[in-house]
Amino acid sequence: MIYKALLEKEKYFTLNRVYLMTSLTLGLLLPLISYIPVEETTVLPVITSQINEVYQSQIIAIEAHVSPAISSTQSTVETFSFNWTLIFQLIYFLGLVFAMFRLIKSSSKLFKLLSTSQTNKKSSHSEIVVSENILPFSFMEYIFIGNQDYNSVERNNILRHELYHVQSFHSIDILFIELLKIIFWWHPMVYLYKRAVAENHEYSADQAVLSQSSRKQYCELLMKATFPGVNLELTNPFFQTFIKKRITMMYQKESNRITLLKYPLALIAVVFMATIFVKPLVGQVNDPIKIASITGL
Repeated sequence: MIYKALLEKEKYFTLNRVYLMTSLTLGLLLPLISYIPVEETTVLPVITSQINEVYQSQIIAIEAHVSPAISSTQSTVETFSFNWTLIFQLIYFLGLVFAMFRLIKSSSKLFKLLSTSQTNKKSSHSEIVVSENILPFSFMEYIFIGNQDYNSVERNNILRHELYHVQSFHSIDILFIELLKIIFWWHPMVYLYKRAVAENHEYSADQAVLSQSSRKQYCELLMKATFPGVNLELTNPFFQTFIKKRITMMYQKESNRITLLKYPLALIAVVFMATIFVKPLVGQVNDPIKIASITGL
């Protein structure tokens, strides 16, 4: 994965987010292009006529020789292919239903917490005070926090962290990828993107907190994740499973400006890899013969 090789350790978190979401979108759209525009040029009609005569005679001879064998096995092959197609369609449908069920279950838990908890509306967000020992998380403009005994500094750092998620609209990224996980539940790249995007979200939110807080105190707060949280697919949990990577990133030096050159190179590589699957459109061979030449992309 280009991101892990070139960009993951860079501290340009906003650019990393742009790259991840852009490359994911391009990876979806570019393979949908079915052809490359082509231009046809004409060859000499006399040569074309001679080639066509030889070509047609050879085709007639081949068809006369192999058509009986093809007709005898065609029905068997079609039946076999149809059965495999049906099996794969069934497997895909079951996976699709399971992925939708997980997302619906996660959403129902989220809205249940939202409807049964105390809501404190602020100017830029809403704080949802849950009467359970849950780990803090955010979704859209809502920040959920449990009844743990945080001191004032810890609580402010948690709220500052989650407020950054809210103001940066990180939930939109997560929601988009969760919808892709339903359609492409079988594709490992979707899950790798989900993890990369979630990690980058946390790095950027941590950086926002560190601009106004002590790094030592904040790291100590992260280490307090000793109780289970609510596992919701659509949320940005404060205590993620990759806490060690977050702390390592906090102590890492700022990225050199020269590393900014990696970003256009990475996007070019993504476009190139995606367009490998684009097929050229070649005109049908008629009399006279036409030779196709690519005119541009």
